[in-house]
Order: sequence, then structure tokens, then C-alpha cells
Amino acid sequence: MKTNHWNAPTRYFVLALLLIFVGWLIIVARELIGALVISALIAYVLTPVVNLLTHRMRVPQRYAVVIVYLLFLALLIATPILIAPLAVSLFGNVDTELLNLEESIEAFLADASILGFTLSTDLIPVNFQDSFIDLLNPQQVIAFLQTTSTNLVWVLISIVSVYYFLQDSAQLRRWVLGLVPGPYRQDARRLYRLIKDVWEAYLRGQLVLMLFVGIITGVTVAAVGLPGASLIGLLAGLFDIVPSLGPALAAVIAIVVAFFQGSNFLPMSNFWFAILILLLFVGIQTLENIWLRPRIMGPRLRLHPAMVFIGVIGALALSGILVALVIVPIMRTGGILGHYLVRRILQLDPWEDEE
Repeated sequence: MKTNHWNAPTRYFVLALLLIFVGWLIIVARELIGALVISALIAYVLTPVVNLLTHRMRVPQRYAVVIVYLLFLALLIATPILIAPLAVSLFGNVDTELLNLEESIEAFLADASILGFTLSTDLIPVNFQDSFIDLLNPQQVIAFLQTTSTNLVWVLISIVSVYYFLQDSAQLRRWVLGLVPGPYRQDARRLYRLIKDVWEAYLRGQLVLMLFVGIITGVTVAAVGLPGASLIGLLAGLFDIVPSLGPALAAVIAIVVAFFQGSNFLPMSNFWFAILILLLFVGIQTLENIWLRPRIMGPRLRLHPAMVFIGVIGALALSGILVALVIVPIMRTGGILGHYLVRRILQLDPWEDEE
């Protein structure tokens, strides 16, 4: 039976419709996509443990997946339980210190002068206590609860999806590659390997960076006497998973602790100690971005720091924290796919640069 092939205009029209549909689907489901990507990355980290149980200890694959997944859940539950007492001891007196914050700033300004002019306390027009009370109005509380519940749903989706990625990742990969028409299947496999290398490089590099940043931060702030230095180092390492924004949040926490509690042994005021902590965090981030990140991430993820910052800010504004966590490899993946499509459209060999 003779098959009627589509002519060129029809093919281009259908392709345009397909691209529009895919773009619309990505926009609508961007938060779901972010949650699934996080799940896939977690499953990738846990897969070597599953392989160890199946290949070395001869545990059936389905049982190995269940064992590793339960251990993952136990670790997920135990982590906040272990951190909570440290956080309470570190921030337990912050609420009382906040009540005295305005008086502390007034006292500082009363003694501060610039070029012989004493700063006036009239520069403080806001009553901090009233400002915090304003945050507790019903609209603010409802908005906070809505945001928290939405994020909780995506976290639960990510946690549940980890199990299915552990169980069926190989079948899913074969199914996706099987959807590609035969003449282009080899290209699809090569693209898959390139993209896989990008995500593996990102994940390995990010884990190493988190370890380095956590250790360097913890040791540095402990050396200057910051209370709770070990917890601050742990938070700095964990938050480093979000480029640019994560370290900034860790710095804010450390500066707040420094301002309210001061140093354990340095003879300096809390204000100047907080400035010192700020400078130390700036130095650590400069070291990470200029020296550590290029050497650890390697050439496959060479993105300008400005592009990374813009990407993270845009992801946070448009799609939330889950997409911001993985926006860097997504940008690099988009570059690989864009390069392939442009070369194909121009009828050039897409693999010329690889050979």
C-alpha cells in the first residue's frame, strides 16, 4: 500500500505546532518538571548503592530499591531532628534580641559620626516591633500558608518519584529513545550521552563544592569565634546547592548570629564582628566562583557567573526553588540541543565539533 508523504510546508507547519505545544506544556508544568528533575538527580545519587546491593550482595533488584529508598527516607527524617536542637540553641534568644534592635541601632548612631557630624536617630523612622506585628496580619498569614502548602506538595511529589526513578529508570530511558524515528536514533543516543555527561558533571561537581564550601565556611567562622560555627558551616554547604542565592542566604544567617551574639573571643563590637563575617563570606564565595567552581565543574559546564546569577534569579521569580536548583544544567542542556538543531537546520554536520 502506497504511503502519502507530507510535503515540506505541511511538515514545517506540524513542527511549529508541536514546538508551540511543547513550549506551552513546559510553561504550564514547569514546577512539576522541576520536582521530577530533582527526583531524578536524587535517584542518580542513590543508584550506586542499589547496584552495590544487587551486584555484590546478590539482593534482588526490587528489594534493593526498597531498602535504599527506606534508608533515604530515614535520613530525610533524621536530618531535621538532629539539626533542630542546634538551631534552637543558636537562635533561641533572637526573639528577645529583636525587641532591643532599635535601641542598639540608636545607641550606635548616637556615637557614630561622619566628618565631624553626628548621625541623628531620626534616621530610624520604623518601629521594628510594629513591623513584625504587621507581618502577622491575616493576608500575610494566608499567603504564607498557601506558599508553604504548595511547596510541601512538590516536595512530596519529588520524594515519591524517587522510588519510581530508582525502580524503572532503565525502562524509561529505553522507552524515550524508542520514540525517536530510526534514522535519527543514533543522533538521539549521542545527544543522550552528551546531556548525561552534563548532568553527571554538574551533580558530582556540586556535591564536591558543597563539601568544600561547608568545611571552609565552618572552619573559617570557627576561627573567628562565631557561635554555632559547625551549624553555620553545614547550612552553607547545603545552601550552596542553589548557586548565588544559597550562599547569600547562608551569609545572612551568619551575619544575624554575629550581630546578636558577637564573637566568643574576639574583642570587637557585635556590629563590626557582623561586618567581618560578611567580608569572610564574600571572600569564600570569590574563592568558590573564581577558583573552585571552574576546576571542579570542568569544561562541560562553563557558564559565565553573570549568566548563572540571571538564570537562578529568573528561575526563582518564574518557577520557584525547585527549578532554581537545576537551572544551571538545564541552561547547558538547552545549549547542546540548540547547537544540534541549528546545525541540522543549516544542513551542517552536528557532530563536527565532537570529532
